[in-house]
Amino acid sequence: MKTKIIAVLLFAAVLLMARDNILLVNYGPEQSIREGDDDFYQLVFFRIEDTFTDSLYVRIFDMDCGGDVDLNFSSWNTTMRFELFGGVGAFSPQSLQNAKPDPGDITAGLSLAMKTIGEDKELNNSWYNFAHIRPADGEKIGNAYYFKLLVQGLSGNDANIFDVRLSTVASMNTTAAEFSMFSPSPTLRLGKDENLAAITFFVPKDAKSINVNNFDLAGASVQLVTPFRSNLPVNSSGQGEWVKSTTALQPIETGHPCAVVLGQGSESPNDVSLHIADDQDKTLLIDLPIYLKKLNRRPLIQTSLIALSDCQSIVFDAKASSDPDGDLLDFYWDFGDGSTAVGSRIVHRYNEQKTYQARVIVSDNSGDVGNSTLQNFSVTVNKPPVAQAGKDMITAPNTLVSFDGSRSSDEDGRITVYAWDFGDGKTASGASVSHSYLNPGTF
Repeated sequence: MKTKIIAVLLFAAVLLMARDNILLVNYGPEQSIREGDDDFYQLVFFRIEDTFTDSLYVRIFDMDCGGDVDLNFSSWNTTMRFELFGGVGAFSPQSLQNAKPDPGDITAGLSLAMKTIGEDKELNNSWYNFAHIRPADGEKIGNAYYFKLLVQGLSGNDANIFDVRLSTVASMNTTAAEFSMFSPSPTLRLGKDENLAAITFFVPKDAKSINVNNFDLAGASVQLVTPFRSNLPVNSSGQGEWVKSTTALQPIETGHPCAVVLGQGSESPNDVSLHIADDQDKTLLIDLPIYLKKLNRRPLIQTSLIALSDCQSIVFDAKASSDPDGDLLDFYWDFGDGSTAVGSRIVHRYNEQKTYQARVIVSDNSGDVGNSTLQNFSVTVNKPPVAQAGKDMITAPNTLVSFDGSRSSDEDGRITVYAWDFGDGKTASGASVSHSYLNPGTF
């Protein structure tokens, strides 16, 4: 019997240590909100594109409230309800995208599966196939079907720590590009881990700023990361309080994913809630699962510009750029004249001689939100000088002839080199030079 118990405990430890994402958490309603859960329920939504027609499994890890993964404060006394909704009302009520939806909208839609559970050793520290669904059972909005999972504490004061997946097979978690999970305001558990929790969300193109609302971070480190900036400060909440921080965005940062990155606070493990919105107070839905990772180091840009002899073509070269993590790099050029190109070395010809405001974006293939570096620079396309070599001349062989180019001009600069080719194989340099021809002819 001891051997069996040790084996089970070791297996549980391996499962927990191998996780690459943080877990969700719900408390029973008799617990204080100072533990990090201020409403004792949370919503997880599934989005499935209408091009995907195969059935899917809603899988839940450690569904019960008891055992190795969860947390109690005396004896296990908590019951939880897991309920999946599809049909009309599963996602369309506007309040469902708020941090605090209307109570009636939380249970809107057609109930497809429901389970009330407390301590259950069979479901402890293991994956459970909660529901087998068809995409068409969801609520059709646009080109996708939506489902809603409600997880709610019904009684007790324990912490139910769990995970959720949508999978193409019943025996393991497999994903596809056609479906995704998200939450408007997740409650999650920050464990004892060296890596950081990267909470990603998409920022609409018209957003001017981001409002990050966090609850019960207990002083944990927190920062905002955009595609081009890191370490943007976010105020960290104390125990049992909501704190809001607003960060202005640069135009180039909108229309892309951003991330709130959380570290450890004064509590470990630490349970926190988040809600993110734009300057119009529109909720920015948080991607699930939330992964643990080290912060990516951005590419280091090194560029050179070489003007070609036609005075209108420029070589844009960023081959000397590098990535501190050894990631592969992609290069995107905006030449400032409405033209763009990709590649580490590009030749571009401008149609007008003037100064252009150009930029290059270098991105690594890490998959992180903060994977790009931007460099702005000016490109001046020079107007070519106008050469004035003087009138045609008639002379005799072996007679020294003077050539004067000093009347040549350059509209947007100064002439630095005068190069003469006399047509008989001889050359010279300088504004004024002399030359004699040995043989008669036209040169």
